[in-house]
Amino acid sequence: MADLRDLAIRTAEDVNEHALLIAGKADAQHVHTAEDITSGTLAAARLPAASTSARGGVQLATTAETTTGTNTTKAVTPAGMAARVTPLEQRIGVVETSQGGSGSLSNVIAVAGVPTMNAPKGMWAIDTTTGDYYEQV
Repeated sequence: MADLRDLAIRTAEDVNEHALLIAGKADAQHVHTAEDITSGTLAAARLPAASTSARGGVQLATTAETTTGTNTTKAVTPAGMAARVTPLEQRIGVVETSQGGSGSLSNVIAVAGVPTMNAPKGMWAIDTTTGDYYEQV
């Protein structure tokens, strides 16, 4: 009878020990939000795509992709933006210089991006699509 009693006690102790071990483990199924992740590497396929209305992962555009302006899914870097804007700024500088270097584009006329027949002679128009400038002659 003592052996059966000892066996029952040992079994109860084993059950309690295992219950404590199990209680310290995570559930077989559980969920983590992105805010829970503080380190490590995430698989790119698991990242949601970013949009103008939702946070997510983005791929950076190369300078060439930025200057052509045809990719709609990649983000622009400051270097890529400078590569696109600097030539346009240089073109504006040429127009300003040809207008007497006043530092102002007050003599430039742009009507729908192209010069019109009623633009005064000697005035300038800038094509807003290409950035090219034209003098009305």
